[in-house]
Amino acid sequence: MLTRIWELMESGADPDVVRDAYAKLLLLFNVGTHLPGGDLRGFQLHLWMKRGVFKNMISRDYVTEKGGQKVIPAKPVFAELKLRPDEVAEIDFRFEALRPYLKI
Repeated sequence: MLTRIWELMESGADPDVVRDAYAKLLLLFNVGTHLPGGDLRGFQLHLWMKRGVFKNMISRDYVTEKGGQKVIPAKPVFAELKLRPDEVAEIDFRFEALRPYLKI
């Protein structure tokens, strides 16, 4: 999607189209601030699985909590991200807004 926005900018496309695509992408990125998994292993895992890239939502988690403090474990912890139906619906809703700009 970032590539598509860049192409729109370089092509001299209508600035309103570029702003619309970028705003919708930011809306999707912002979902990571309030869903489980955060920015690195959160909503993107659902999207990659939905698009057929991954078969599950298992990933490494490099930060754990110990005594209320975030620490980096000696070895990565593998865990499957669990999302509630309402969280999946929110991700899908925001992703659908980008569909007109996707090449595939």
